Amino acid sequence: NDTATTEIYTILFVGSVICVKETAGIEYLNFDEQPATILDAGLLEISDREPVTIIERLRTADQIPVVYCLDKIAKQYLTCTDYQKSSGSMLKAIKESTGHEVKHAEMNLEAISYEPHISEVLNASPHEGLMLLKVVHFDEQDQPILYSLNYIKSSLVKFKISKS
Repeated sequence: NDTATTEIYTILFVGSVICVKETAGIEYLNFDEQPATILDAGLLEISDREPVTIIERLRTADQIPVVYCLDKIAKQYLTCTDYQKSSGSMLKAIKESTGHEVKHAEMNLEAISYEPHISEVLNASPHEGLMLLKVVHFDEQDQPILYSLNYIKSSLVKFKISKS
């Protein structure tokens, strides 16, 4: 009578690449509203071409670029003006604007090559790889509410893998 042994691997993405000794900052690069792409519409479960608020920002550590963020949310939930009036926290702005809270997220992490605009913003050379963390945030009703693309220099991504 064989019993199967299951090994569980927990992979933790160390998203906090900004150390305690460093001063965290955010630079806002662009606020825009555009029609949803087919991909955006599918991920956010909205109509194709429905207006989407796009917030482009750069997270820094001691004024050094660390993460390039591109956040997309249906305009009906959050406008550029709503976000600019908020405390700067995307999740708080969503709660204030919609009354909905982000309860969980699904994330995909992939290695990508040079992206001209993003690499330039991150001060990455054409030979430096990037990691792209794609995140879909869901509210308490399990509806997708925010789609985020976070680009990080590969040299700043660290993993801790625990086996149990």
